[in-house]
Amino acid sequence: MSISWDDDVIEQERLHERVARRLARDIVAGRLREGDIVPPAEVIAKKFAVSRTVGREVLQALSSAGLIDVKHGRKSTVTAAKDWRFLEDLVQHAISREQLAG
Repeated sequence: MSISWDDDVIEQERLHERVARRLARDIVAGRLREGDIVPPAEVIAKKFAVSRTVGREVLQALSSAGLIDVKHGRKSTVTAAKDWRFLEDLVQHAISREQLAG
């Protein structure tokens, strides 16, 4: 028997992606609503027991997906669903997970 390891790629989800997916689900499900203030990186870091760097990466991922509006020096807020980038993996995953859960 011969095993070809080249064909098998296992991608490991990064820590900030796991936390971002959790918060994305809260947004998609309406637990965090349009205009709600999103916790800053420091609070995210403490809540999920991660570094502040990971907290900042979470906010960046949510912003890139259009789920939140980050304004430096001001509080970040949840955006309207019309502004979400529905083709982004983060948004797609949150929608599918909430549909399965609900």
